[in-house]
Amino acid sequence: METVRRKIKFEYYRVVSRKREDEIRTPDRLFDLRRWIDKANKKSLEARTFDYRQERSRLEEAGFDEDVNQWYLHFSRLRDSLLPSKATVTSKVEPFTLEEDEFLGEEVTALYDEDSFILMVQRNRLSLGHSGLEEYLNLIWAEDEETIYLRPILATDIVERAKKGDQVRKITIRFADLETREMKEGSKSSIRRLVEGMRNYGAVNGEITLSVGHSRDKTLAAETINDSIDDILLNKGFITKAEVSIKNEGDEVEIMDLFEEAASSYKYFDVPKRTTLLHEQIFFEMSEIYKEAKSRVLGYLNKER
Repeated sequence: METVRRKIKFEYYRVVSRKREDEIRTPDRLFDLRRWIDKANKKSLEARTFDYRQERSRLEEAGFDEDVNQWYLHFSRLRDSLLPSKATVTSKVEPFTLEEDEFLGEEVTALYDEDSFILMVQRNRLSLGHSGLEEYLNLIWAEDEETIYLRPILATDIVERAKKGDQVRKITIRFADLETREMKEGSKSSIRRLVEGMRNYGAVNGEITLSVGHSRDKTLAAETINDSIDDILLNKGFITKAEVSIKNEGDEVEIMDLFEEAASSYKYFDVPKRTTLLHEQIFFEMSEIYKEAKSRVLGYLNKER
């Protein structure tokens, strides 16, 4: 069956709450999401559907998976606007229409670790994001005296891990305002020469990707990459995107966003054409990813204390 490769990002949050009487300096309280799940599951599917930015959102399902000892949550944003069209090989494009009570469901899967109060969330730009999920949690919770928050867990070792990778498979850098901005003094890598090359084209913005292709054994030059990482951080603003793909022995390729402060993971999925990626499949993969990432994410939390 023909498939399409799709890269999905997963983000990590600490589930906390604050009381109305809390002062600014009062620390967040850890919030056990099982309390919220219990309340949500007592409502019908219709009762836990809420208006969200001119559309609707809801919790489709939530429960405990004994095989992996973790909670799963399945959310959707119900979309009925900006619909695509459809066609066949022999017929013209025609509008895709929905019945009065039909929607397109843009889904998000989440994993909850009750021991650490960590929520791992699938990123889907068409569905509920961080703020949307937070808003939805509070619509269900509906407690005037207590508000639930999803606090991004900050990754403190992105640069260190990127520099220590056994193999650097790829680096992508995006530049802005090439006409008016200059690299800062102290920049020592080959990036400066790349910028000058783009300026020769009269470009305003530019993006470059350097990789080792499909070779399993090759790596980009480590010293040059490390110097480039230093220059990227020195020129943040002029450089608007910086991703490094590294591979350590025995691990899959990991994509690191050097400007990403929130802890995250990535995974490539092969999705069969003419179908959708099932929630159950995503959760299974998330549980495997979380198993590998848990000690790292807990380490970030320990550094925040």
